[in-house]
Amino acid sequence: MKILPFFLLALLPLAPGCSRDDDAPETVPPIVLTEKQQAVVNAGNAFGFNMLRSVDQAFPGENYMISPLSISAALGMTWNGALGQTAQQMQDVLGFQGLSAQEVNESYQKLLGYLLSSDPKVSLEIANSIWYRDGFQVLPSFIAVNQTYFNAEVIAANFGDPATVGQINAWVSGKTHGKITSIVDNIPELTMMYLINATYFKGDWTYRFREADTYTADFHLADGTVKGADMMNMKCDLEVLNSALVDGIRLPYGDGRYAMIALLPAQGVELNDVVTALEPSLWDQWLGGFAPVNAMEVHLPKFKFEKEMKLNDHLIGLGMPLAFVPGAADFGGINPQEELYIDEVKHKVYIDVNEKGTEAAAVTSVSIGVTSAGPYLMFNRPFLFFIVEKHTGYVLFAGKVAEPNY
Repeated sequence: MKILPFFLLALLPLAPGCSRDDDAPETVPPIVLTEKQQAVVNAGNAFGFNMLRSVDQAFPGENYMISPLSISAALGMTWNGALGQTAQQMQDVLGFQGLSAQEVNESYQKLLGYLLSSDPKVSLEIANSIWYRDGFQVLPSFIAVNQTYFNAEVIAANFGDPATVGQINAWVSGKTHGKITSIVDNIPELTMMYLINATYFKGDWTYRFREADTYTADFHLADGTVKGADMMNMKCDLEVLNSALVDGIRLPYGDGRYAMIALLPAQGVELNDVVTALEPSLWDQWLGGFAPVNAMEVHLPKFKFEKEMKLNDHLIGLGMPLAFVPGAADFGGINPQEELYIDEVKHKVYIDVNEKGTEAAAVTSVSIGVTSAGPYLMFNRPFLFFIVEKHTGYVLFAGKVAEPNY
């Protein structure tokens, strides 16, 4: 077996043996996916890998994380209101070619149910919501499909009231257990709707790292510099992958249905090469290549970070530009009378990996704007007014409206 230069470090104290202080794993029935459900899983992974490649190029040398599940769920709800070429582009980017909206929605519903009940010892929470401007007409069919298949909460809110921003952010904070506290900074006048997914994960390692065994070691950055890292370590029977591109380890959570898979570029391989090569068939090959190794020694750094990113350009680059073009996007499935478009797709993530386990959260917000019919002015803040005779320009009255009482 090849030596893993990141996980196995020479000249270090012997790693402690693994420990598991809980009861035997609970028996959970295996998940058997239908052909359509498997197609949606494959589509979600392919979309996630494409997003990973795009985001990786945008943040060289930086920590980042995305949640393909969260992004797909928010865009999937939005897709239910898209028509024509806008819907086709979104369908292609999300990987739903050859599937009807009904098949995708039903598969999402089943998959979310599977994921939420997969491991009773792991906490996974997935929540969706639709917030729309009070008085804005939304087709009942759009609301119904997202309530049925995405279990979306639907709230008609006063977007002109600053308190609404706090209400949306309070929902986000609650659904992520305070790990992500905001997704909306302010509500622009032409924003009619937010479609939001919040995903929260918390899992304890099946085999624990002991805090007392964590030590400081060098971590070699991509630019050649070295920094100190808090390195967790243990020796345990674990599943390991050795391939031409990567060496990897599977670290299970709870009863083992969820796991962290850490992949290290093989000797002579650049991390960018791995990201470029990553696609569903190779991923499946890697998953099938993990094999158990007795007394495997693993050294993994603790890490914790959060990241916020705007996904507009990434999604446009992947092939769905029409959705973002005012006057060209077609979201007639939300409201056929208004010219709606996606104003912004915002993604915020949080992750904490330590000796106990992993806590991660992601929120994706799709804001829907309305196209103004020509030049646009809204007098919704203090303003001056004048009553003037047209030909002479003589001012008869002049004043200021600081608060419009009537």
